[in-house]
Amino acid sequence: MSPEPVPQPDWDPDDPRVLFRRIVDDILDQIEQGILYPKAPLPSARKMADIYGVGVMTVQRALRELQQLRVTYSIAGKGTFVHPDIADLRDDAPLRKTLADPGHIRRLVAYLAEQQRVLDRHDTAETAKDRNAAMRDLLALAQNNRDLIDQIAAHAPRPTTETPRSRH
Repeated sequence: MSPEPVPQPDWDPDDPRVLFRRIVDDILDQIEQGILYPKAPLPSARKMADIYGVGVMTVQRALRELQQLRVTYSIAGKGTFVHPDIADLRDDAPLRKTLADPGHIRRLVAYLAEQQRVLDRHDTAETAKDRNAAMRDLLALAQNNRDLIDQIAAHAPRPTTETPRSRH
């Protein structure tokens, strides 16, 4: 049984980019399109050389470039993988866009500073009535900033499904 033919990329022969750059751009395109995702393994250098119709050294140069860009990482003996934080590292990542807005940053800083003042008031309260008043103020503060909190939370990385072990 002969191995299946490996599809070659449909590259423009007039493309002025060097071959390793074409590979880098192709991998970046695959990540953008969701074909490759965080922690996804890349094929071996030899397999990629077959896929792209280039030498292994060209693929290795592309892989080095991807690592320098923090798009991939390698584990000796295991392979090369898409960086787990790739979505957050991209310049157009939704959370980066949100936090790049100076207005959002000012609101976030003001919200956190006020939250800390209310928490300090709660911690130093001498009566239950004062602690309850501080908690009501904290809830009102969160409600008044719900749009900001929701916007940031919508783009924040999700926690892993692993639950921390309790200490006994």
